[in-house]
Amino acid sequence: MGDGFDADTAALLQIGQELVDSAAQLGSAVPVLAVTPDAGASSNEVAGAFRALAAALDGVAEKLLSMGNDTGTSADTYQKAEDANDGTVNSIEVGP
Repeated sequence: MGDGFDADTAALLQIGQELVDSAAQLGSAVPVLAVTPDAGASSNEVAGAFRALAAALDGVAEKLLSMGNDTGTSADTYQKAEDANDGTVNSIEVGP
C-alpha cells in the first residue's frame, strides 16, 4: 500500500498568492519597456528587442497569474472536500 495524500491548504494558498504577486511584478515591468531608446543607428533594432522582451514578460506574467489562481482554486477545492467529508476521509491511496 502507498502512503496517504494530504495537502497543506495554507501552503497552497501562500504559493498561489506568491505566483499572483510575481505576475503583478513582471506585468508592471512591461510598460517600462515601451520606449524608443536612443541607440543611434540601432534604435529601431533595440526598440524591437524591447518589444519582444515586453511580449515575453507579458506572456510569463499571464502564465504565472493563471498558475497562481489555479493553485488557490485547488487549495479551496481540497479544503471543501475535506470539510464535506467531515474527517471521514483520512487519506487517499494513489497507485496500485
